[in-house]
This record gives sequence, C-alpha cells and structure tokens, in this order.
Amino acid sequence: MARAVRVVVLGSGSWGTTIASLSARNTPTTLWARNDDIAREIDTEHRNRRYLGERPLPQGLRATSDLEEAAREADVLVVGVPSHAVRKTLEQVVDEIRAWVPVVSLVEGLEPGTRLRPTEVIAECLPGHPVGLLAGPNIAGEIADGMAEGLSVGDNTRAMVLSRGLAEMTRLGEAMGADPRTFAGLTGMGDLIATCTSPSSRNRRVGEALARGLSIDEAVEALGQVAEGVKTAPTVMELAREYGVEMPIAAEVAAVVTGKSTPTDAYRGLRRVTPGDEKDIV
Repeated sequence: MARAVRVVVLGSGSWGTTIASLSARNTPTTLWARNDDIAREIDTEHRNRRYLGERPLPQGLRATSDLEEAAREADVLVVGVPSHAVRKTLEQVVDEIRAWVPVVSLVEGLEPGTRLRPTEVIAECLPGHPVGLLAGPNIAGEIADGMAEGLSVGDNTRAMVLSRGLAEMTRLGEAMGADPRTFAGLTGMGDLIATCTSPSSRNRRVGEALARGLSIDEAVEALGQVAEGVKTAPTVMELAREYGVEMPIAAEVAAVVTGKSTPTDAYRGLRRVTPGDEKDIV
C-alpha cells in the first residue's frame, strides 16, 4: 500500500493555517510556525488564536517550530510566509528538501529590492523543483477601497477606484508580458473584489485604520498580521516607472503607506485625474 503524501506548510498566518487545515482533512499535514507558542497551541489545543480566533483546527494537523524537521518531511512543500521572508526561509532548508518535491506558493506581493514574484524567488532558491501558485495577485490598489470605507465616501467613488485599479493592474501586467485576460479572472478581478469588499481582508482593515487617522506603523501593529499591500505598494511604483505605465491610484496608495500623504489627500489627488475616454483608461 502506498504511503500517504505528506504536505508541509511553511507559515502559520491565517492563510497558511487555513490551507494546512484543508490539507489535513485529506492527507498528513505539518504546519511550520516561527513562533514556538503558536506551534504548541496548534499542536496541542488545535487553535491558532492569534490569526483565526477560536476556530477549531483539525485534530490531525501537526505543528512544529523546527524548520529543518518540517522541510525534511515534505512530499509537497507549501510556502505561506510573507513575501519579504520567502528567500530567507527557503535558504535555511535548501539541503533538507528532497530534489523531486514540488513547491506551491501561497504568497502575494513582490520581494522588496529584487521586485521578483514569490514564485520566481522560490525558483531561484530551489532550482529544478516544480513550482505552482495558489494565490491571486496583491497589487497596491487593493488597499484603496479599504481607505474608502474609513472615509465614508460613496459607492460611486468605490466603484471608480475598483474598476480603475483593475485597469492599472492590467496595464502593468501586460507591459511586463502577462496575458491581460488573466486579470479578468479569479486571480485578478476575483481577488481584487474579495480584498476590497470583505471586512476580513487585511489590506482593507489597514486602509480603514489609516483613514481613521492612525499612522502606517500603528495600523500594522493594530492588525497584528502581515498586509502584503503595505510592502508591495512602493515596489509596484518602481515597476510602473521602469515600464512607463501610468498608475495614479497605485501612486496615491503608495504615498499614503509610505507616510508622504494622507487618505484624504489621496482622494483629492484621484479627483484631479481627467476621466478621458474610458477605452483608453481601461
């Protein structure tokens, strides 16, 4: 009888824990947590209260804070750490992961400095491993609708930010070689709508906190989790400048998260954008 495939998920945030929980219902699964207390809580109490509150986790889900041990067990490796931590995490276990093991990324955003997508970082760290993606793009414009809620602006403004933000994402993606039709699907529009409209969205919650007058540091501290858009926004603007793509919404968001502007000023800036012909904007 064939041995069951063991899945190892690196990263005990809300998304990593959720994926690990789903996996554990089907096959042996281990979740790596950087924090000893979180690993112990998941392993013994079947809870991850910091990220998922009192939601029960599967009894069969195992957790450890030993990164090397986790990597050695993997038949399938799932990477769910923040984008800025992918390289540092994988570099510690390059020699522990068997050569044939496929790697699935849950990571949104771009690596600061290199501006590489997480799947590209994984490919650099683990050459020869099959690499897949289970995530939607997390472009900086996604934070804007969270700020809209905090500022109590109208539905028309929110709809404008959402549609124009998607157009900006599409323009940048196409300039970088992507198929523009991708952005009309689940990983583009689908992810954007969920991020902008769900009260559980981390990017939206940061945006709302900024609109209430908190600084970016205070907003992130209050969230207690990683909101990829905060780190991604300045990197997106670097790419926009490099590829010559106009991204006024992303530019305003980047100015807010880097402390150069306020949410109110950002919306004033957006109102100064000339509408023009919609087909040219989209």
